[in-house]
Amino acid sequence: MAITAGGGGAEQRVEADPLPTGRWVHVAVGYGSGTAVLYTDGREVGRNTAVTVEPAHFGNHIRAGYLGRSQYPDPYLKAAFDDFRVYGRTLTANEVATLARS
Repeated sequence: MAITAGGGGAEQRVEADPLPTGRWVHVAVGYGSGTAVLYTDGREVGRNTAVTVEPAHFGNHIRAGYLGRSQYPDPYLKAAFDDFRVYGRTLTANEVATLARS
């Protein structure tokens, strides 16, 4: 997961192992108070405690956020999305785990 308000050289990332292939995977990102946490199938797989970019920095330009593609000339994600949600607060690890099971 990456977020930037200053171009590719300023990306703030949460790194994790590649996603498994050949099956559905629940992916969630929780962000709050400068910490971004990446979850797969309800388990934490990556964390960055120094994220300074917030979605509010994008104002009404939310279309600058992409799912499955980059704003750069990277290849598109070869996958499908079944559901996408945005919450107005940071979910707890237990809430993410519950969503992953549902």
